[in-house]
Amino acid sequence: MKNIYQHVQSIVIDECVSEFKLDKKEINQLNFVVEKPKDDTNGDLSTNICLLLSKILNNKPITIAEKLSQRLSGHKEFIKVAIAKPGFV
Repeated sequence: MKNIYQHVQSIVIDECVSEFKLDKKEINQLNFVVEKPKDDTNGDLSTNICLLLSKILNNKPITIAEKLSQRLSGHKEFIKVAIAKPGFV
């Protein structure tokens, strides 16, 4: 059984595949993380994937985060999806 971090990571990967037309293997090679932020005011979970995708997509991390957060907001697993500079979700 997946833990919450693996489950969220799987959702993030699927949404990146859909939104940015990347394949899962390419995204997995980024070695991005889904983790509990050090500062509790930054939410329950966060990911750095937008920072890593910015190099591949040649776009600002914050722009990527805006697109990804819109897609993630549609999932029942998330009560609220927010962005933190420079591009954390």
